[in-house]
Amino acid sequence: MVNVFLQKMLRPVLAHSKFDLSLARLRLRDFGALGSELSAAFSLEDSPGQPNSRLIALALSSVRRAQDVELKLLMERKAPAYAHLWPGEHYKLLNALVQETKPRLILEIGTYTGLSALAMLAALPPEGRLVTVDIIPWQQIPGSFLRPSDFESGKLQQLVCDLGRHEVAEQHSNLLRNGDFFLVDASKDGDFEYRLMEQLKLVGLKPGALVVFDDIRFWNMLKLWREITQPKLDLSSFGHWSGTGLVDWGRSSRLYQKATTENRKGFRQRTNQG
Repeated sequence: MVNVFLQKMLRPVLAHSKFDLSLARLRLRDFGALGSELSAAFSLEDSPGQPNSRLIALALSSVRRAQDVELKLLMERKAPAYAHLWPGEHYKLLNALVQETKPRLILEIGTYTGLSALAMLAALPPEGRLVTVDIIPWQQIPGSFLRPSDFESGKLQQLVCDLGRHEVAEQHSNLLRNGDFFLVDASKDGDFEYRLMEQLKLVGLKPGALVVFDDIRFWNMLKLWREITQPKLDLSSFGHWSGTGLVDWGRSSRLYQKATTENRKGFRQRTNQG
């Protein structure tokens, strides 16, 4: 009874603060890992957006291909050793995904130092191009691995804007609608990605566009990933340690059925039985 009373008293306070998350993060230090993030595990039985056959086939072929990927351009730019770690980091997987899907237009949301852009650029087909989007010009990012020469051919371009704003997304709607491959790797601040998703829905991406989400296991990304109703697949074990998710945009998820009360009851019974 005391525990129930305390939960009822504390829940309204904790719901509007990050105090409980801060305490939990302190506990993560005990593991001694170089990087750590709070996350959670949820049942898949009642999750919207179950994986479809296309995503499963793409995941299998891309994982096989990633084993043989050498990121020579990143080696030339003296990228840190972690960029070549796979699984654990996603750069080799991104390269493999581009090789497998052969997109004519890649849109990267979040440029930062350019490691992801360079990993994907090396795998672009001859007619392909990559547009990387950020609110900060790449030249102003300390430690950027991009060079002016990367943009000379026109295969790589940067767009400086906030696609989470409706008027900006509308301005670039044709670009968004023509995208074949999207990498969403921006701030993960609990705000931008939600605004971006809303704009992508309003603009309307082409059916079958592949959307890759980074850091889907970050606390701020859990709700967004959980609520995606298009076919999706968590590929974190073969991608980024903090989460890599694939979404088959605009396709139906034929394996998905909304969980009924009986489904939920059955899940609880199985859980209780171990």
